[in-house]
Amino acid sequence: MKKYIFIGWLLAVVLGLLLAQLFFTGESTSEVAGNLTFALLIFCFPASLLAYPLASGAVMLFEHQGLFPYNSRLVLTLWWGLFAICGLIQWAVIFGYIRWRAGQSETRP
Repeated sequence: MKKYIFIGWLLAVVLGLLLAQLFFTGESTSEVAGNLTFALLIFCFPASLLAYPLASGAVMLFEHQGLFPYNSRLVLTLWWGLFAICGLIQWAVIFGYIRWRAGQSETRP
C-alpha cells in the first residue's frame, strides 16, 4: 500500500511539472508558476514549509539576470526540483519511521 501511495505522489508531482512546462508562456502575467507552487505546497506538505524558503533563496541567484519562475523554464524546473527533493526526503523519513515502528512492535513481549 505504501508503495502505491508513493508512486501516486510521484506521478502527481511529475505531472504538475509537465503541465507547467506545457502551459508555460514566459509572460509576466502567466499564472503557471503560481499554480505549480500552489500544487507543490499541497503535495509536499509539510516538507513544503521548508521547500518554499529554500526555493525562494535558490531563485534569488537568478534574479540579477532577470530570470524568474514565470519567465524561465530552467528556473521553473529548479523551483519544482527543490520542492520534489524535500518531498522525497519527507517520504524517506515517513517510510523509515513506519519500518522502525513495525520493528518495535515485533520485539515487544
